[in-house]
Amino acid sequence: MEPVRHHVRRALLAHRAATAGITYSAGKSELTSGQVRSIIAVVRAKLPEGSSTAELAGACGMTPRVFLRAFRGTFAESPRQWLRSVRLEAAVDALRRDVPSLSEVATACGFSDQAHFTRVFKAETGMTPGAFRKAERAAYTDVNSGRSTEQRPTQSVVD
Repeated sequence: MEPVRHHVRRALLAHRAATAGITYSAGKSELTSGQVRSIIAVVRAKLPEGSSTAELAGACGMTPRVFLRAFRGTFAESPRQWLRSVRLEAAVDALRRDVPSLSEVATACGFSDQAHFTRVFKAETGMTPGAFRKAERAAYTDVNSGRSTEQRPTQSVVD
């Protein structure tokens, strides 16, 4: 259990460094906070078309092999797994913001097509994107209806 905590701690420190400007000193097989910021910038800029491991490694000034080791040391998962979670977060944001069609959400978030998006989304959340959107709409009903007082988020994590 202790090694898992160590990986989670390192990933949390790297995330904080990337989002809040906190200084983080990486170990030998870890990414620096600047490298994490570079990765996030590349992924955000190229979310619809996707980013390759070689491209992310280049953004960090590393070879792909060294990058993979450092990435796993920092995030305790592969770049592919991490990119999948970033795409799913972007998809959840898009579904909450009422993007017109599921195929547009799939394309904007880097999935090959709507069917692929639906399979991945359902495997991760246990519900289809359409069912998720319907549940979100039910949760954010008009304040005047008396059923909910929550407000819809307006800004995307990916923006």
